[in-house]
Amino acid sequence: MSEALSSSKYDVFISYTEANKAWVKGFLLSALDSAEVKYVERENFSLGVPKLKEVERFIQESKYVLLIISDAYFTENFNEFTDILAQSYGIENKIWPVIPLFLEEVQLPPTLKMLTSLDATDESKWQTIVERLCEQVKRPRPEPPPRPECPYPGMKTFNEEDSKNFWGRGNEIDAMVRQLDNYPFLAVIGRSGSGKSSLVFAGLIPKLKNSSLFPGEWIVRTMRPGMKPVTTLREILGGSLDELSTTVKSFLASQPNAQRFLLIVDQFEEVFTIVKDQKILQYFKQVLYQLIQIENCYVVLTIRADFYQDLIGLQPLWNEIKAHRYEVEALTKDGLREAILQPAKNAGVYIDSILVERLVEDFSGAKEPGILAFFQETLRSLWDKLAYKYLPLHAYEEKSQLEAIIADFANRAWLALNQNRHKVARRIFLRLVQFGEGRPDTRRQQFVSDLQKGNNPEEFRIVLNHFINDKYRLLTISGEENESYQIVDLAHEILISSWPRFQEWINQRREAEKERRWLEEKAQEWVKQGQRISGLLNSDNLKKAKKWIKTPDADDLGYSKNLITLIQHSQLLIWSMRFIFSGLTTGLIITGIITWLAQQQAARDQLIRDAVLKITTPDLVRQLSQRLPSFVKIAEKAKNSRNFEKALANYQFLVGLKQMENQIKYSPNSDSLSELKSEREQIQRVAEQAEESLAEVISLSQIPRLEEQLKAGDFGVQKLSGSEIEGDYFSPAAQEQQFTGALQTTYMILMGKNGANADRNQDGLFTDGEEELIPCATLEELEQLWRKYTQYRCGWYGENSDREAQDCQELEYKTLTIMLFYGVLNPEFNKRLNTQCQVVKLLEIETEIAQ
Repeated sequence: MSEALSSSKYDVFISYTEANKAWVKGFLLSALDSAEVKYVERENFSLGVPKLKEVERFIQESKYVLLIISDAYFTENFNEFTDILAQSYGIENKIWPVIPLFLEEVQLPPTLKMLTSLDATDESKWQTIVERLCEQVKRPRPEPPPRPECPYPGMKTFNEEDSKNFWGRGNEIDAMVRQLDNYPFLAVIGRSGSGKSSLVFAGLIPKLKNSSLFPGEWIVRTMRPGMKPVTTLREILGGSLDELSTTVKSFLASQPNAQRFLLIVDQFEEVFTIVKDQKILQYFKQVLYQLIQIENCYVVLTIRADFYQDLIGLQPLWNEIKAHRYEVEALTKDGLREAILQPAKNAGVYIDSILVERLVEDFSGAKEPGILAFFQETLRSLWDKLAYKYLPLHAYEEKSQLEAIIADFANRAWLALNQNRHKVARRIFLRLVQFGEGRPDTRRQQFVSDLQKGNNPEEFRIVLNHFINDKYRLLTISGEENESYQIVDLAHEILISSWPRFQEWINQRREAEKERRWLEEKAQEWVKQGQRISGLLNSDNLKKAKKWIKTPDADDLGYSKNLITLIQHSQLLIWSMRFIFSGLTTGLIITGIITWLAQQQAARDQLIRDAVLKITTPDLVRQLSQRLPSFVKIAEKAKNSRNFEKALANYQFLVGLKQMENQIKYSPNSDSLSELKSEREQIQRVAEQAEESLAEVISLSQIPRLEEQLKAGDFGVQKLSGSEIEGDYFSPAAQEQQFTGALQTTYMILMGKNGANADRNQDGLFTDGEEELIPCATLEELEQLWRKYTQYRCGWYGENSDREAQDCQELEYKTLTIMLFYGVLNPEFNKRLNTQCQVVKLLEIETEIAQ
C-alpha cells in the first residue's frame, strides 16, 4: 500500500450531484455508517472556504474517491473538475483512487472508461457493492440498522399525537383558526376520505393550543353522535344539559388553568343515519346551538359532503352551518409533496425524487373520494421496501392502480386469517355497513356485544383482533374499559367501494342481512320489554322469521339465541290462540274477512289508513298500533331515498293521527276505547314525532323553491277580485289561485298536498283542529326565510300587530299572517302560531280578528 493511502484521514470521498442526493444519503451513507466507514462528502465543506480548495483537501485526505455517476452528474462542471483533480492526484502519487459507481447506464468520457467501476443500475446489486467498498477500505460487512418507525398512519386517522407528521394543510389550518377567532362555530365539510377528521385532530387542535390568538389552556373533548348523542354529551360535561351554562362553567372550573372549551363532533352525519329518535336529535342540535352562545365555548363539526342536503332545515344549526362552514378540498400537488417528504425527513429517511413525483401525479389525478386514506396506506406499505434509509422508485413500480393497492392490502389481511374463521369475518364486515337507500353504502358503528351475537366468543375475539392490529388496521375499536361497550368501526368507507371481495359480500347478502337486522331488532325489543306477549311476532312476521331461519343466508350471517327464543314463543302463542279462540265473535269474523280479502300487507295497511280517521273502533286502534312501526319505516325509507311525494303522503297520514283523540271523544265506542290507553298514547307519540319528519321533508322538497322566489324578489301579490280567480271562489283551487309568487308557494306549503296538507277536507278553512297539522318547525323556517330576504321587514307579525307591518313594503305593509289567513281563518292560525308553536312571542299584543 502506498504511503498516501496508509496515512489517509478518510476512507473515501464521495462526489455526487444533487439529483442523486436521496440515494447517497438514504442508502449509501447509511450502509457505510453501519460498517463504520470514514467518509466525507460535499456537505462537509467548510463555510467560507472556496469549494475547489475543499475538494482538493478531501481528495488528498481520502484513500479513495467515489464518483456517483448518472446523466445528471455530467451536467455540473464541478463534478468534472473533481474527477480530473482526483485522477491527477492519483498519477502524481502512483495510485488509482477513483472509483466510478453507476446509478444509470451512461456514456463515459475516455478518462473514466479505463477505471474499474461498480454497477448499481440494478437494485439487487446494491448490497454487494457496499460490501465490496467495505472490503476495499478494510471495514466489516455492513449490517442493516433497525428500520425507522413508520411516520405514515395508513388507514388510521391522524390524531393529535401525530401532528408532527401531519403536513400539506398549513394554509387550511390557518384559515380555520381565523374563522374560529371570528366566531365560535365551524362546520368542516368534505367528501368521504378527504381528510376532515385528520385535519381537525392533527392540524386544528395543535394549532389552537399554540396560537397567540387564544391565550390560556383549552379543554378539548371529542365525540361521535352514535345512537345516544345526548347521553354522550352529558357524560362529557358531567352535568345537566338543561342548565347548560351552569354545567359548562362548573366543567371549566374543574380543570386547572382552563379558559376555553372546544367540543368536536366528528362524523356529525350519524345524526341522520343512526339517531332514530327525532326528539333526541332535536334536543341534541338545540344543545349544540346553545353551547356556542356561552362565552369561551367552541363547537366544531365534521360532516360528509353528501349529507349536505340533510342539513337544510336542521334549525337552529342550519343557519350556523351555512354561515360558518369550511369546505375541505383535495390536497394540492404541493400539499401531497409535503405530506410525502416531511414525515420521511422527520424519520431520517430519503425518498427517490422520481418516486415522489410519481406519487404526486397518481394521487392528485385520482378521482376516488377516499384518496387520502390510501395515499397514507400506500406510503405505509412502501415503508416495508426501505433500503437502509432510502425508499427507491422500484418499490412503487411494483404496484398498479389505486384500487389494486386497496384490494391488495385488504386481501392480504383476509388471506392471513385462518380459513376456518372467514365466516366470522364476513359477518363482522357486513354488520359494519349501513346500507344506503338511494345513496352509497356507509360505515355503521356497532358495539362489540352486537357483533359477537351468533358467534363463538373466543373465535370472534381472534378475528376482531386480527383486523384491528397495527399490521392491518381495517377495523378500529374504541377505548372503553367495558369490553361490551367498546365500539367497532370500519377504518374507512373507501373499503366498501374499493375492495371487490367486500362488494361481493354486500351484493350477495344485502337483503338477507337487512332481514337479519330487522329480526334481531324484534328480538332485542322483546327482551327489553321483559319478554312480554305484546312483543311476540304476529302471524305474518313469524312466517317471515321461520322462512329466513331455514335459509343458507341465516347460517352464513348468524343469529342470536334471543331470536330463536322469540320465534319459539311466538309460535307457541299462535297455537294457543287458535285453540282458545276457536269460537269467534261477530266482530272478529268481520275482521277476519277483511284480512282474508286483503291478502297483501299493503292492502291491509291501506284499509287501516282509510278507515281509522273515518270511524275509530277498538279493533282498528289495535291494528293501527301494531302496524305503526311499519308505517314509520315506509315513510323513513321514502324520505331517505328522496321519494318526497311518497314521504309527504305517509308523514301527512301519521301527523293526521293527532285528530284521532278528538274523534274518540264523540265515538259510540268511547268506553271500550278507554281500555286502549297504551295504544292511544303510542299513536300520539308517533304523530308528534312524525311532525318533525314532515317538516324535514317539506324543507328538503318545497322550501328550496320558495327560497329561490324570495331571493329573486318574487314576493307575489294577493288577488282580491273574484274575477281574477278562476272557478268557485271557495274551492281549494281558488284559494291557491288568489296568490302569486312566494305568497302562493307559502300558502301551498301549509295547506297543499305537497306540503303540510292542513286543509284535509279541502274546504279552504281550518276545520276540527286542522291547523294543528302544520309542523311548528315549518312555521319557524318560513318566518326566518321571509325575514331574511326582506331584511327582517316581513314575517308572521308586525311590530305591534298581527295585521299591520309598518316596514313591510313587499306585502303592502301587511303581515304574512293576514295576507294568507284572514276572516274566520285568522284565530285558528294565530292559536297555532303563537300559543301552540310559540314561533312568535308577543307580550303586549292582542291579535286582531280580520273582519
